[in-house]
Amino acid sequence: MITGGFVGDKLSLKVKKDYTRKTIPGEFKHVPGRNRIFKKTVYDPNVIPDNEMIKLSKDAMNEAVKSGRGKVIDIQNKIKYEGQVSYKGKILKFEGFKNMDTGEIENAYPVLEWSTK
Repeated sequence: MITGGFVGDKLSLKVKKDYTRKTIPGEFKHVPGRNRIFKKTVYDPNVIPDNEMIKLSKDAMNEAVKSGRGKVIDIQNKIKYEGQVSYKGKILKFEGFKNMDTGEIENAYPVLEWSTK
């Protein structure tokens, strides 16, 4: 179960289960076989429905492309975009990846802050 809501101008989430319904210790994800721990951003579909989150992510990626907030990742042949959209008076941030061969956005997801890498 994921619970959360806006606190001031920040989105506050409490994560209890991941997408496979396994308990997550804290807010981090461990990738087996690697020594890195990745911070996960999730959302509550009771707060923002799935179809609305999909539209927001598409809108954020369009905004990122128009604003030129993209960084080429040569080793993956992708462009990483950082986009944002307004939702109920709040700014939501997204990151996404565009395949440089096909020109298609392959992945986009909400983030609390854009990554620095």
